[in-house]
Amino acid sequence: MRNYLMIIGCSQRKVEVSEPLPAVERYDGPTYRILRKMRREGFTLKNLDVLIISAKHGLLACQQPIENYDERMTEERAEELLSQIQNGLRTPVRSEREAQEV
Repeated sequence: MRNYLMIIGCSQRKVEVSEPLPAVERYDGPTYRILRKMRREGFTLKNLDVLIISAKHGLLACQQPIENYDERMTEERAEELLSQIQNGLRTPVRSEREAQEV
């Protein structure tokens, strides 16, 4: 079975509650709404891992809890995060599976 990795950017729209939420629940852009709807309707891809590039946190596993925040990705911030993201993609932060397709 092929393993897939989807890498998506964070979303300016966020669910604004005070307690930490999994990143996939915190972000509220269209991609996140689709992912949540798929899960609600029982459609899961067991061989799909999702990673998120966050302006504040860098590379995140989709279930990693995060606080609410407001930070935009800028060129300077992207440069600061580059090595952390590259290292995170070399070291599996999602699972022990190696993705065949990204």
